[in-house]
Amino acid sequence: MQMNLSKISRKLLWRKKIHLTDGGTWERDLYVLLNSKSTGNYKYCYVDQFVLLDRKTSIAWNYFTHVHFSKKYKAEEDSTPYQDCRLKTTINKNRGLILFASHYIMTKENFWHCVHATINSNVWDYKDTYIKEGQKVDDPFVSSIKYVAENGPAGCIYRSSIPVEESLYGSNFMGSYYIFEIYARKKNLKEILTDSDIQKIQKEIDKRGLTYQLVDLNDRIGNIVCKFENETLKVKPIRLGKNGITHQFELAKDVKCRVKLHFHVEQEHDQLVYTYYDKNIVLKPGVPRIVAEADDSQCRTTITATDSRTNLIMFRYTTDQSVFSNYRAQISYPLVCIPAHRDWRRIVLNGEDILIPLNDVQWFGSIDVYDEMMEAGRRQQRWEDVFFQAQKYLNVYYKNQHNEALVDIREIINDPRLIWNLQEICIIDPYLSSKDILDTVVFCEKRDIHIHCLTDLHTIVKNKEASGEILENEASESSKFESAKIKFRQLLEAALPTDCDIDLSFRTVYSDYGSRFHDRYLILKYKINKTRVWSLGTSVNSIGKSHHIIQIVEAPTLIESFFDKVWHETDFQVCKIYESTDYK
Repeated sequence: MQMNLSKISRKLLWRKKIHLTDGGTWERDLYVLLNSKSTGNYKYCYVDQFVLLDRKTSIAWNYFTHVHFSKKYKAEEDSTPYQDCRLKTTINKNRGLILFASHYIMTKENFWHCVHATINSNVWDYKDTYIKEGQKVDDPFVSSIKYVAENGPAGCIYRSSIPVEESLYGSNFMGSYYIFEIYARKKNLKEILTDSDIQKIQKEIDKRGLTYQLVDLNDRIGNIVCKFENETLKVKPIRLGKNGITHQFELAKDVKCRVKLHFHVEQEHDQLVYTYYDKNIVLKPGVPRIVAEADDSQCRTTITATDSRTNLIMFRYTTDQSVFSNYRAQISYPLVCIPAHRDWRRIVLNGEDILIPLNDVQWFGSIDVYDEMMEAGRRQQRWEDVFFQAQKYLNVYYKNQHNEALVDIREIINDPRLIWNLQEICIIDPYLSSKDILDTVVFCEKRDIHIHCLTDLHTIVKNKEASGEILENEASESSKFESAKIKFRQLLEAALPTDCDIDLSFRTVYSDYGSRFHDRYLILKYKINKTRVWSLGTSVNSIGKSHHIIQIVEAPTLIESFFDKVWHETDFQVCKIYESTDYK
């Protein structure tokens, strides 16, 4: 139901206090953000709009819409193409996908109407002289308003990323604004868009000089993202160091009344709260106020200032001064000097002199490390190592532990916390045999599990030891290849009855079908939980027979993408060893 603006105004705006925590709906929260003048006196918004026309269904889908509220927009403007760019671009000729890109300025009242039209009828119902029909949003739902905080650009030892800030606006520390989003579940967009289509659309966005990197932030494809600038409060950092964290606060020039801010300051390290307090300050128009919010420390510090009238966040700052080292963070000296003269190391390889440059960089200054924080960091690392081993994220094997390693792989697959959500198991190993499959992945306890296995039969038949275990003395490599396929298939046929619930597919790369590979991985794909990948360290037939490790891969996406690529490349009969669907 569309909200009556005059009634809401009487109920909310003239009350002495308006709090977002009073249990109101998203409509109420959005209305307060739009009309309370707490963060800005908004009247108009600028809209970047990308619409994807599917000519096969004649549906114009919202690909991405960005709405920017700011006082700098003074009047409505009809939609126009971007300068030096075409209004429409063909994205996929065979599929009939055409991208329309335009921008316009509309009133906040029209914005309010479009939001409700989207929720009620799945259509962003904006029309003007050139746009005659609103675009369809793919199964939308509303996300609550969110504040994007400032992220300390200096002094933070490890890189802390704010995905929306970095991918939509090209910064990782500016912050100080609200966003409101209408999400699209995008079932239809996922069906019609390929990765190459998304890459091509991204190039069109880049051509228009926009910072939206939807290739990186692909969960925002199909969404409507609304940004509300904080134009009431101007904040200037003064000091960050021995004297603590200090900012200067000042009201914008067009703000003519006092504003009462409530500050909350917190400092935390090792799950312990070191500092925690609240205080209030009153800002007067034209009078800057310097506030020292927190002492210098090697903690994670969060400072939040809210408008006491509306409870809207006016400023939030997060910085982490922790001193520690991990894969994402390194400790470095504060001052570096690179000398003009460079020395070299000489070695001789194959009778030829090789000169290797020596790093003569000089470090100056000192690193102040608090003993308490340093000891906590060392203990955290020990705990993390123990945790990795307990969760089987890291498994170390020595000699004659083959059976133990096979059991560990089965336990990784059947993790009781995750098996309810397990959808697919993939294993890639150039020496993978049917016996290896029967020793590991078929022990999955999830009913109707999908199992995809990749091997390289040419690697097996070329290896005397590996081929000798399964083949007689064949006359040629091609006959060995076919014999290996038959024997692998027969072993699986004998082991898996026709009424077996497992959906198993076993393939090999062959000639130009599928990229060759060397490393061995176990990939577990979940519906809700993130994909997990383990590096097996060696082939399944050799695990645990000598010293090696099985460990979880912290960046699994690249491995998953490579497997999916090779799997697609081997979707040909010559590559298929066993398909359980052939026996159902």
